[in-house]
Amino acid sequence: MDPKTLGLLDGASGGALVVSLDFELAWGMLDVADVDGAWKPVGLGARDAIPRMLDRFAVTGIAATWATVGLLFAESREEALAFAPRVRPHYRAPLVNPYEAWFGDDEVDDPLRFAPSLMRLIASYPHQEIASHSFGHFTALEDGHDEAAFEADVKAAVAIAKARGIALRSWVWPRHQV
Repeated sequence: MDPKTLGLLDGASGGALVVSLDFELAWGMLDVADVDGAWKPVGLGARDAIPRMLDRFAVTGIAATWATVGLLFAESREEALAFAPRVRPHYRAPLVNPYEAWFGDDEVDDPLRFAPSLMRLIASYPHQEIASHSFGHFTALEDGHDEAAFEADVKAAVAIAKARGIALRSWVWPRHQV
């Protein structure tokens, strides 16, 4: 149905359709799914879906914002830990905390927690914005978060993106927890 018919655009406002995609892979699912078990095929499916989506977006001129967890930028476990914030949340639910979760050595070893090749691919397409979804999928309403940990998380996300030549301009709250 035409958005004007629904009253969503009045024609004179110059409205726009905004597509925002959470790009988090395993980091956004740690507390709700067995990411290395039953959920794994779903997560790995993103590696096939993202290039196809980008191709479709390019053909149709769709601009999208990819709300990206900063840990996905890392090339290796060592790099992830080097960029990780020193001040961290102390979540009461341990599976929410990415710093207490297992993760592999690099994108080949652990394609659910590392995605630098996909980050480069997204950045290479026209009209695609890489935005922040925090460094470690920071959930701001979980027991154990605090302002200092949030600030450190934001700084870590900005730093790892900057190291890849990406200036973050937008933020999408993980789980919409504001």
